Amino acid sequence: MKMNRYLLFFWIIFSSSVCATNFKEPIDPSTLKDKSISELWLMRNEIFARHGRPFKTYELFAYFSSKKWYKPSEKYSQKLLSKTEIRNAQIILEEEKKRRTKDYYVKDGDTLVNFSNVYNVFQYPEFHDKEIATLEKYGFVAFHSKWKQLFHLYEQNDYYGIPSFISVDVVLQLYHIFFDMSLRRLEETSLYNALKYLCSRVEKTFLELSEQFKDPLLKEACEMNVVYFAIPNHFIGNKIELKGWKDSLANEEIELCESHTPWARSPLLDRMFDYSQFIVRGHYTRSEKLKKYFKAMMWLGRAGIEIERDVSLLQGVLITYILYKHQNLKGEWKKIYLPTAFYVGYSDDLGPSDYRDGLVYVLGEDWIERIEEITREENMEKLRKFLKKRFDKKVKIRGHGLWGKERPQIRFMGQRFILDSYIFDRLTILEDRYERCFPNGLDVMAVLGSPEAKKIMLKELKSSWEKWPEYPEKLEDLIEEFNKMDVDEWKKNLYNYWLWCLKSIITPVEGDSFPFFMKNEAWARKSLNTSLGSWSELRHDVILYAKSSCVAECGGGEKVKIWYPEPPKGYVEPNYEFYKRLYNLTSMMQERLNSMGILEHRMYKLFEDFKELLSFLKKVSRKELKNIPLTNEEYAQIQKLGSLIDNLTLRVFDESDWTFVGGPDRYVPVIADVHTCQGECLEVGVGFPLEIYVIVEIEGKLKLTRGAIFSYYEFAQPSNARLTDEKWQEMLDKGIAPDMPIWTKIFVFPGTKFQKKFPVYLKSIQPKIPWSKEPGWGYIYYDTGC
Repeated sequence: MKMNRYLLFFWIIFSSSVCATNFKEPIDPSTLKDKSISELWLMRNEIFARHGRPFKTYELFAYFSSKKWYKPSEKYSQKLLSKTEIRNAQIILEEEKKRRTKDYYVKDGDTLVNFSNVYNVFQYPEFHDKEIATLEKYGFVAFHSKWKQLFHLYEQNDYYGIPSFISVDVVLQLYHIFFDMSLRRLEETSLYNALKYLCSRVEKTFLELSEQFKDPLLKEACEMNVVYFAIPNHFIGNKIELKGWKDSLANEEIELCESHTPWARSPLLDRMFDYSQFIVRGHYTRSEKLKKYFKAMMWLGRAGIEIERDVSLLQGVLITYILYKHQNLKGEWKKIYLPTAFYVGYSDDLGPSDYRDGLVYVLGEDWIERIEEITREENMEKLRKFLKKRFDKKVKIRGHGLWGKERPQIRFMGQRFILDSYIFDRLTILEDRYERCFPNGLDVMAVLGSPEAKKIMLKELKSSWEKWPEYPEKLEDLIEEFNKMDVDEWKKNLYNYWLWCLKSIITPVEGDSFPFFMKNEAWARKSLNTSLGSWSELRHDVILYAKSSCVAECGGGEKVKIWYPEPPKGYVEPNYEFYKRLYNLTSMMQERLNSMGILEHRMYKLFEDFKELLSFLKKVSRKELKNIPLTNEEYAQIQKLGSLIDNLTLRVFDESDWTFVGGPDRYVPVIADVHTCQGECLEVGVGFPLEIYVIVEIEGKLKLTRGAIFSYYEFAQPSNARLTDEKWQEMLDKGIAPDMPIWTKIFVFPGTKFQKKFPVYLKSIQPKIPWSKEPGWGYIYYDTGC
């Protein structure tokens, strides 16, 4: 069995020499036939190592440096070899060349990669038979891990000289941190203060107006708005004193918000309302200020005021009236709405601008001066009809079911229309005859253009829509609709642009230039895992603003001369289009935030460094696809990428060391609820990183590389227990998290390959090697302590 063979192989290579062969005696070629290409490579080079040859190739130099007898010498020369040794080396080389013609082989009509032809397997722990079979069939395999961050694995690769596989996942993780932290800082500073001031001034303005208006309907509408804005004022920390029924009504509403009851009748809104949405989650658990901001904005974003009752209609009229009459209030409203619209997009709910259009239509351009005329019955009916038409035209995410279906209403700071919630809304239903209560993340990826996601949904996950036979047709309609979207629509805001970047990952690769591992079903699913993991981070970052779908119911030392080999030669996942799009997205984000005056100088420089990294990945991926050799400097940068991303991440957090990053931010896992139905919500998130092992071709040789990718999770959760990042990380730590989706089992194995020591690395000099140098002799300094 292969398992036994490779275990034997590892035992052999970590003894004092590769094998017991006496290289001073002629080698019988027939004895080489059962050896792997890795064994042949080490045998051949041991002939040179015995005479002190300093190897340029990192793996060889590291391997032989672990042998007590190996003494690299500046005086090494080929002349030191005997004729027999030269002949033996040539015999082994010829056998290597024969094997190289069988890097790939055909079995049962499928082309497989030959694991026994991978040169550097001795750098890794052993692989079991099923794992080897997966590596040969797909060119890669993944395992679970407990890494805190993706880049920590790459730093370990650098330390042990393991060639890195730079995945698009590690770059997406870095972008998520840029996006999330820039939004968080904006909220904690500018937006929080603007919201606190705005809520206070609006409340006081309605208190004043309730005394000024003589019309009983306008007076009542003002008083109801006083209660309405008392709720966000309470959450944001403003002290507003109410009396009598207004105080009782506000307190009753606040208590319901704090109860997190999934569905209860709102005494103020006079309809069923989902109070579980007030569970603070996402990055808003990180500080008291963010918690306050979350609750206040959640009320203003979700607690819509309907238009059927006259008083409710007039509440919206008066909200619009004070914003347009008092331009300073409108300015504060814009301070909050416009920056967040750049991040997430605009609301598809009725808002103040829609009411303003309606009031102009009913009362004319001088509507502010004539506002009291709106209470005439014919004027209110005319406005109501206008708003219903606008609602039918504008609102795209409406929900389903008795409580979930949205009716015309104004939202002061409406949650934003997002493409994936629109997809969920169109692909769920709750009626007497049909039911599809919960969508699937794969719905989004199928609509964005993944044939693999569509295939999984229609064939493997048929049970998820079998109660709604129209699902395949509705899915096809959406795919066709999204295919017609032009590039400008994808670039409208950061949210859409992020999705457009993910779209480039799930688009099937075409052409011979792409490597073996990218041209199979398993890689298509790995790309889905990547895109869904990144999408779940996106939903996590904007959980407050995104309108979700709903179906309801080191010192001095000693100087020593040593030999520097080449750096370990890693590989970048060659998705040029993705790196190009993410570079352009990062540039747009930097430029727009800077033009709005909300980007710190420190962050501006960080964006520049991130763009430089993306430019490098673009350049390398293009060279790989065109089969252009990389330089030693480029290989060195690949090897040091983990440290670079660590540095960028710490600078975004404004910390000097990872130990200072506190709370859930220290770990990759985050989670977000994206859909609600019948007392449950759909949670999507990322867990601890997966380790991925990928067979690649580097300089014509098969090499095994190691990298990190997302682990994607999706499951239902009681909506009154919506998960925070803290709770999700606790579930993962305790081993009580649900399994990853079943469709990932094709490439993800249970257990882990992580170990603290890898078989081969340059223990004494590894951390000090200046990889940017060409191979050669140089000096190194050893710390002697204090």
